[in-house]
Amino acid sequence: MRHFSFQTQNPNNNIYLYLQAMAEAPSCYIVAAIDIGSYSSGYAYSFISDPMKIATTMFYASEGLLTNKTPTCVLLNPRGHFDSFGFEAEDKFTDLVDDQEDTGWMFFQSYPLTLYNSEVHIIVVA
Repeated sequence: MRHFSFQTQNPNNNIYLYLQAMAEAPSCYIVAAIDIGSYSSGYAYSFISDPMKIATTMFYASEGLLTNKTPTCVLLNPRGHFDSFGFEAEDKFTDLVDDQEDTGWMFFQSYPLTLYNSEVHIIVVA
């Protein structure tokens, strides 16, 4: 059995259950596309067994809007460890600032990407 694990901002998202069911199939190959942009990011995936069924995740913006992209921003805790990404990072950092508890937290957004002419590593889990 192969095991896939994804975390999304929406705890009701059924992507984990779908991937787990597909992973229990005798042969499971997935094609994933990740779009990391200077302003927003997103992803999509499809299984080889059903290539025309392309799935994406919808993210909840703080205004209650649904979108298939989330802001490309990262929040690190005072120890410098990853805390959150996207809308979740924006919302949490805003709350920290409003409560004057943001000392030591690091929030990065709208940073230029330097992926061109870079080596890309692909990890295949079988």
